[in-house]
Amino acid sequence: MACVDHQPLLVLAHTRPLYSNFTASTDLTSRSNWGVSVLQGAVPGWTVFLQPNGAWGFNCGDGHRRLDYLPPADTHGISDGAWHLIAFTLDTLRGEVRLYHNHQPPYVASLGGIWEPPSTVEWRLARRDAVGMRQACTLETLELHANHVPDNPARRRDNYRRWCGGSLMIQMPRGGSRLRVEASRLDGVMTLDEIRSCVALRRSELGENVVSPCVPPPPLIPGSVPAVCVVRILTWNIWHGGRHSLLDDWRNEEQHGDDGEEGVMRVVARVLDSGADVVCFQETYGSGPLIAARLGWHFYSRGSNLSVASRWPIIETHDIFQPFRLGGVTLQLGPNQRLTVFTLWLHWLPVYADLAFSNTTVGRGPTERCDRLEPHDILFKQTQLVAEELETRGTELAGILALIMQLRASRPPSSLGPIVVAGDFNSPSHLDWGPDTADLRHAGLCVSWPTSVAMHHAGYADCFRAARPNCVLDQGFTWSPRYLLDFADRIDYIYALRGSAVPLDATVMGWDDPEWPSDHAAVVADVGLFLTSDE
Repeated sequence: MACVDHQPLLVLAHTRPLYSNFTASTDLTSRSNWGVSVLQGAVPGWTVFLQPNGAWGFNCGDGHRRLDYLPPADTHGISDGAWHLIAFTLDTLRGEVRLYHNHQPPYVASLGGIWEPPSTVEWRLARRDAVGMRQACTLETLELHANHVPDNPARRRDNYRRWCGGSLMIQMPRGGSRLRVEASRLDGVMTLDEIRSCVALRRSELGENVVSPCVPPPPLIPGSVPAVCVVRILTWNIWHGGRHSLLDDWRNEEQHGDDGEEGVMRVVARVLDSGADVVCFQETYGSGPLIAARLGWHFYSRGSNLSVASRWPIIETHDIFQPFRLGGVTLQLGPNQRLTVFTLWLHWLPVYADLAFSNTTVGRGPTERCDRLEPHDILFKQTQLVAEELETRGTELAGILALIMQLRASRPPSSLGPIVVAGDFNSPSHLDWGPDTADLRHAGLCVSWPTSVAMHHAGYADCFRAARPNCVLDQGFTWSPRYLLDFADRIDYIYALRGSAVPLDATVMGWDDPEWPSDHAAVVADVGLFLTSDE
């Protein structure tokens, strides 16, 4: 296993030799990958395997839940006749697994507490005929398994239990069935020199094609690169992984569709068009590996819902709240410069528009007025909206902000850098529901929405509204470019911690795009960064 992000990593030593001719009797946790196992992850452990499309894959589980990594074949294929380096680490203290393929940036996935490695592990190499898999295929498959074996108390150590990992050099002739595997290292850290030597050996002795390995660049030297002054951040709920068809309507069962990879490619294209440096995704839902492969960026997956893509390396992850609600990363922008970004998704209930406008007509645009409520209705609804908001989204956000504050208090400021919180809040902003818009769009209501008020009191600036303070002319609606008859509002945000970053500009993408792949618009913000110190 290679050194990762310039930090040496320990791995769990194997307790038995590899068996090159062993045939597995079960598929551990690979039912969704191949469709041949009936266990559905009932056996705890991890698996490195070959997908029917020729790409390798990885999953790990605890017998009840599991994490799947299924990258595409054109970027992660191993049946092309070349030698490829595949590596991973699984760290239960950090709660993350890092997956490496050749020279590409690592894919970082949160374990979310789903797996605790056994105190002893049996490593086995299996080869199996792929006939009968989900796709007809003549290639043999690779399975590298880690199963529970009888415990040996004498071998228990903290570090021994904490880490497991390994690295392989794999070759499969293009279109053939012979699989050649070299277990480069399964019993300890593989240094950079060892990786280079292994690759050089293959090139010199075998004269075979060897893909460049995932060797990290030399450590950054202070002063060798300029400081990053401005970062462009995008937040976007991509609606079930971006896989809905352009005609899909979740309210109409007859219009459900799935665009598959085409929809995901539209997501990738819009991200690249935005010029973003960091992207906070919500509703990633299985599209993470494909998005990461297509972007070629560093990528972090937090459960099924949340993820972060970054042009800069991810040096630390922050899994401090519920996996479906919050995920965070610290990025290394330069030798002495970091940025911490959180992506979040708050509960979609209550549906505030139904309550706010239950007995009045609603205007959608800036020139469409709505009927004003009676004074007693206004007071009642304003109180009720805030109370119901506090029961779900308000409570969730209070817990999130408290944990972020604890993280900041426990660390030197320079270890985190500026802090950005972005995502789908599913809630309006008090900055948009004031006197200027009360009679214009909100039936006379002025609402101090708890989520935006909490972010303000916690010291965060709303990047869009800071850059575009006129809420009448620059509405910034993010719901919904797909459902044009719905009440439009701004419910997706990018917040920057004041004193560490400053909003410079912001915009919303999606309203004028006929092939926009989501029911949410995306928010893009340019954020100026201050260099942080520990003084």
